[in-house]
Amino acid sequence: MKADRLQEYLEALRQAPDDTARSGVLESAQHQILKVPDTAKELIGRLGTKAPDSEAHENLMMLLEAALEAARMAQENRKSEGEQFLAAIHEQLGLRAAAGTLSTADRFELGRAYIRAGLAPSEHLIMDAEGFNEIGDDPPAVPDLEALLDNLRDEVGAEPMAFHMALSEMMSTFPSPVRAMIVDQIARHPDHLYAWAGAYWMLDADATLRRSAAEGFLQRTLSGQMDAATVARLIGIRSWLPADAARDILDRLIKEAIRRDVAGGTAPKSWKLYRILASIPDGVGAQSIAVVAQASGQRVIAMLLLKEGFGVKDAYLIPCASASEQKRFVATLSEEIDPEEVTVAFVRDAIATALADGMEAGFLAAPGLIDVVEVCGLQDLHPEPKSVQDMVGTIAADGKLTALSPQRLGRLVGRSTDWPECFDMLESWFEDSGELRDVLAAAATQRAREQEMWRYLETRRGWWARIFARTALTLQAADDPFWIEFMATAAALEEGRDLKKTPIMQYIASRSLENPGAPGSLPRADSLVAPEIDFLDTPAFFAPEKKNELARLLKASDISPDWLDGFLMAIVVSPKMITPKRWLEPIFDALHDLPNEETLQRILDIVMLRYNSWNAAAQDPVALKRRMNGLSVQAWADWAAGFVAMTTKFKSSWPTRTLNKDDKAILRQVDETFSSGNGAGSLAAILPAWLARRYELRS
Repeated sequence: MKADRLQEYLEALRQAPDDTARSGVLESAQHQILKVPDTAKELIGRLGTKAPDSEAHENLMMLLEAALEAARMAQENRKSEGEQFLAAIHEQLGLRAAAGTLSTADRFELGRAYIRAGLAPSEHLIMDAEGFNEIGDDPPAVPDLEALLDNLRDEVGAEPMAFHMALSEMMSTFPSPVRAMIVDQIARHPDHLYAWAGAYWMLDADATLRRSAAEGFLQRTLSGQMDAATVARLIGIRSWLPADAARDILDRLIKEAIRRDVAGGTAPKSWKLYRILASIPDGVGAQSIAVVAQASGQRVIAMLLLKEGFGVKDAYLIPCASASEQKRFVATLSEEIDPEEVTVAFVRDAIATALADGMEAGFLAAPGLIDVVEVCGLQDLHPEPKSVQDMVGTIAADGKLTALSPQRLGRLVGRSTDWPECFDMLESWFEDSGELRDVLAAAATQRAREQEMWRYLETRRGWWARIFARTALTLQAADDPFWIEFMATAAALEEGRDLKKTPIMQYIASRSLENPGAPGSLPRADSLVAPEIDFLDTPAFFAPEKKNELARLLKASDISPDWLDGFLMAIVVSPKMITPKRWLEPIFDALHDLPNEETLQRILDIVMLRYNSWNAAAQDPVALKRRMNGLSVQAWADWAAGFVAMTTKFKSSWPTRTLNKDDKAILRQVDETFSSGNGAGSLAAILPAWLARRYELRS
């Protein structure tokens, strides 16, 4: 990355008006940073020249942390740039350490960035005994631990995970013996907060810290200060641990606790689960799950990230102050991941499978899983390995799959050609590993690239079969009839079906050859791009639409104002929300020969005005009917065309399972109005009330 390009990102961060805008800059920058080898050198070099308390230094640290996180994800997803960037950062830190220009404050700040990015800090950041303790004690002395913990508790509060994370960041550059000593003391501390935080370290990636936590808990038991609630929590996670020293010590602890008949402690709360949402797995096998829960006036959303080949990658609780805050979060999440409504039984099975998957690959579950399983009432959870055959067997137990003829199964696989139009997540279903990039780069012709693509996909047959099977399990839990198509396709791949004759694999091959990659560049000020818009409120400074103004602006385009109204109304009443960023795309595709950016901006202003106008009209059936009765025959045809265009383009926002018989009948009538061009007929009398009802159901 050239210096001026890095400066461009820094300037964008400086000018960002809020956290949302700042996050957008970082998301754009983090992927671009990895593409240029010299970026690591430049970032570390600049950090050494800025005052620690300056805005420029803070922005550089945000860029570095974002780049470290992107590098970790790239590394996990088998992309070479992740490994290369981390190696380059490590090298630059080594040069600074050798030159003596890494202060204690520098080490702490950089170590914290590694921890926040989900990485173990570079060894060049770890302080030696002399750096840790100026007196030079050997072994290094721990500061007043009680004072340190009390100060930290005052700073972050008494929430166990926040305390654990803050202490992990604080210890990130401590020498290993000191970290182990602190974890040991945490685990043997009688305070409930510290006991809970100690349990998180039982799932730490560092085996030394796991052993220290186990030893601390054992000593706490032997000293008579252990409580039954903590023992129960430790028993619950025992099966999540590898067979190592920490688990051996834990087994001894459990025996001692039983022998001593340990009692006391606070029993887990009984949580009421309101909704459980799950995405289908994305292109790297990651699946998000959100559980909306309440207990004794406390509201949370329990979040999980399960990732193929890594297990339970992330788990945490999001506290919510009110039901409305929970609803707002769920609405935002729904826009991002297009989730399915699933059951707690599905969550249990998904976590159990992920635990086994992670253990097989050598990864422990995210520590926050301890909290999530207590909210979900799944304390008896154990790893349960499942092959694709096992998943097929589970879902086929009712006979719906096994009873089908080979011809019927073949037709189900053939219908996978429709999946990308029905499920937004499939936009991420493509291959983009370092190995594949090298293979495609060496191919001399397009035909050779395609041949190499299919050879590579053959090595990934089992992986994609698992993704299809996991998707099938998710959809079955949501009562989505598509499940049988996904499971039939998973079974077909396992049985050796020709990948080239499998439509969804053709789609994946095509997407992979396009090499969509990740977002990576800042929008240029002189480019004609769609700005981000908040469609919840109409800014007062937007000038009202003049008579026939939009018709004049759209004169050279493929759409009319009435088409736009129908399109917007379909968005307003769609059963599943869709983000403006996505539904604006077909509108932009229909705009041609615009003279300048001012014209585009004015069209956007009017789109926003009309969206809010239809949103308001949907809440008043009488006003809505009066407004629609004024449409001419041609206007009705255009309005219906826009409505049909939206429901066709974004089928996943109009899932069949959310529609009853009357809904489907009216949608057919709208389609007929569009196709015939003869006006609304009897539809005009019933459509406004139906639209209002659909809006009410969505709200």
